[in-house]
This record gives sequence, structure tokens and C-alpha cells, in this order.
Amino acid sequence: TELLAKVERNREASTDAEYAQKAARIARDDAAKELKRVEHVGSALPEFALIMREQICGAVGLDAADLPYIAELMDLKSDQTRWRT
Repeated sequence: TELLAKVERNREASTDAEYAQKAARIARDDAAKELKRVEHVGSALPEFALIMREQICGAVGLDAADLPYIAELMDLKSDQTRWRT
């Protein structure tokens, strides 16, 4: 019975390790995707902020390149989050 308990503990440890390895692989893949996106877009801003900048610039008739930091400088009031894209 002691041997069976040891086998069961090892099986649980192996399952935990497999889960941790899978989680690490997913995190690595997500980071690689984000890096590719940043390299492609040329900005570390999240996609929603880039869209917000495009919409703001479009609304006022400017090119987004004219206001490269507008998305970093603006935010919505906490009671106006329904306007987020």
C-alpha cells in the first residue's frame, strides 16, 4: 500500500508538471504572437488603443501619424466605458 501511495503521488506530480509545461508553452506562444504584432504594427500599444487613435484622428481629420501618442494620453471616464471599442 505504501508503494501504491508513492506511485499515485508520482502520477499526480507528473500531471501537475505536464499542466505547468502546457501553461508555459501557451504563455510563450502568446508572447511570441504579441512580439510579432508589435514588430508588424510598430507599436507596443494594445490593439484597442491603436483603433481608438485611428478613430479619434479620423473624427478630427488628422492622420494618425500626426498624433503618435494620443492613445497613451487619453482615457475614458470610468462611467463611460461603454464607448470603448
